[in-house]
Amino acid sequence: MHWRLLGQSKDALRLPCPCREYYPAPAGEARKGKALINVQGLRESLNLTQEEFAKRFHIPLRNVQMWEQHRRSPTATAITLLRMIEADANGVLGILALLEKDDESTA
Repeated sequence: MHWRLLGQSKDALRLPCPCREYYPAPAGEARKGKALINVQGLRESLNLTQEEFAKRFHIPLRNVQMWEQHRRSPTATAITLLRMIEADANGVLGILALLEKDDESTA
């Protein structure tokens, strides 16, 4: 089982992360053999609302909503980002902060 809490050190109390539970792809995509990450489980394991999750990780809110409602599937690139968030949310936030800082300095 994967364990992670946003904003906690490795020595902090950890809770099971339900984001490792995968669900089948929507009917139209089942033929492509895709298995999708449980976006809602990932978001809830970080104790974030849809809006907070979207804003912090620079994902359009509508994408998060559609993924959680199983109306759309994340792209391969989005799945990679979601798995990175699952593995180390604080690390991803740190990288995004560095990228924003770099963008501001070059503007």
